[in-house]
Amino acid sequence: MSKIITAYGMYVKVYCHGYLSPEGHLCIKLNGICEASGVTIIEEELDNSMLIGICKVMIVHGVMPLNQPLKLIKSFTDFVRICVFPFVTCISEGSNNSESITDIDGNDDQD
Repeated sequence: MSKIITAYGMYVKVYCHGYLSPEGHLCIKLNGICEASGVTIIEEELDNSMLIGICKVMIVHGVMPLNQPLKLIKSFTDFVRICVFPFVTCISEGSNNSESITDIDGNDDQD
């Protein structure tokens, strides 16, 4: 699954792949490419503990979009769209500042 976002005024296509760890836990790998050839997007892996943390934050702080309740999650694609992509942030190397992402097309691309 992928999504095109903007960060620091550039377009970035973020890819999300799910797999099971050797212990049988869900892990998610995020990577991407930027329209600027000199920009490198570092691959990031989210393990089970990180995913549980994201879900706890969503429930405790009520950041779940009202039109996207958890009961709508029927597939990995739904999970990523509702629980992962809203929390993706780009951080410039050497900076403590992160930039919120903006969804370009308003839709998820299926890859």
